[in-house]
Amino acid sequence: MNDLGVRLGPINHVAMAVKDWETTARGFASLMGLKTWRKMEIPSAIMEKAEYYGKPAEFVWISAFAKLGDTLIELCQPVSGQTIFGDFVQQYGDGMQHVGDLSHPEPLELVRRYTSQGVKVANYCKIAGIAELFFLDTREQLGGMFLEVVAPPTYAQIAAMGEDVTFT
Repeated sequence: MNDLGVRLGPINHVAMAVKDWETTARGFASLMGLKTWRKMEIPSAIMEKAEYYGKPAEFVWISAFAKLGDTLIELCQPVSGQTIFGDFVQQYGDGMQHVGDLSHPEPLELVRRYTSQGVKVANYCKIAGIAELFFLDTREQLGGMFLEVVAPPTYAQIAAMGEDVTFT
């Protein structure tokens, strides 16, 4: 891969693919003090466009978010259809699945440059009026990990869609 001439900023987002987000969130609550999570169901029905490796797709997953310092932690539970989260859980079980810089100043340029070098967009979601989510399959280049890029560069509007769930 050639030097892309564009740099990812700080990793401010880490995500796990999990079979059961509530069980995992309870673990984070007891071990790390992350008791309140913002949970939302993300179905392709709310999207203007939804794809799995470039093909139209129907899917549902649950995301749950919690902040740990400056890092947004996400738990992604596949529910139905083809997603990279379902693929991961089926192949490996629960585990770290993607990272991201959700504040990159030029997210679309970053995606364009990565894909021009052969990086594939694994899942793509366009939630009209809110955001575009690009899950880049960088496993070959980064040793097994996916990279999430969000345009516009914020997760705030997405996370505002859910409801808070608190574990004791």
